[in-house]
Amino acid sequence: MFIRTHALLADRVLLPRWQRWSTYSTFALLVCTGVFWWTLDIDRGENPASAAQVWLLRLHGLGAMLVLICFGALLPAHVRIAWALHRNRVLGATLVAVILLLALTGYGLYYSVGDTMRSLSSWIHFCAGMATPVLLTLHIYRGRAARRSRATQPQHVTLDSQQPLLNAELKHDYR
Repeated sequence: MFIRTHALLADRVLLPRWQRWSTYSTFALLVCTGVFWWTLDIDRGENPASAAQVWLLRLHGLGAMLVLICFGALLPAHVRIAWALHRNRVLGATLVAVILLLALTGYGLYYSVGDTMRSLSSWIHFCAGMATPVLLTLHIYRGRAARRSRATQPQHVTLDSQQPLLNAELKHDYR
C-alpha cells in the first residue's frame, strides 16, 4: 500500500499543463506590469502618475489576485506533496516565502499611511519582485532536471524490513 501511494504522490507533483501555463502567464502579467510601472515611475519624478501608470497598477493588482489564486491552488497538491517527498524544498520554500512577502508588502503599499513605511515597503516589494522570476525559473529548472534524473535511474523503495524493490516491481498489486 505504501509503495503505490508513494508512486501516486510522486506523479501529483508535476502540474497539469493547464495549471502550469495559467501559473506562468499570471506571473508574467504580474512581472511585466510591475517592471513597466517601475520604469514609468522612475521618469516621472515628482509629477503625478500618468494614465498609463494608473492602468498598469490596476493590471498589476489584477495579476496579483490571479497569482494568489494560482498560488492557493498549488498549496494543497504540489507544495504539500513535494514537501512530503523532500523534493526541491529549498527553492520551493524560498519561493513561498517571497510570494508571501510580496503579498504583505503589496498590502503595505496600498494601505500604508506614513512615507517611511511606504518607502520601505516599496523597496522590499521591488527587490522581492525582481527576485521572483529568477527563483521561479530556478525552481522549475531544478524540478525538471531532478525528474529527468529520477526517470533515467532505477529507484529503490523499501518496505519496512524487507529487501529494496525496484520501481518496475511497483506495477504489481501486492494485496
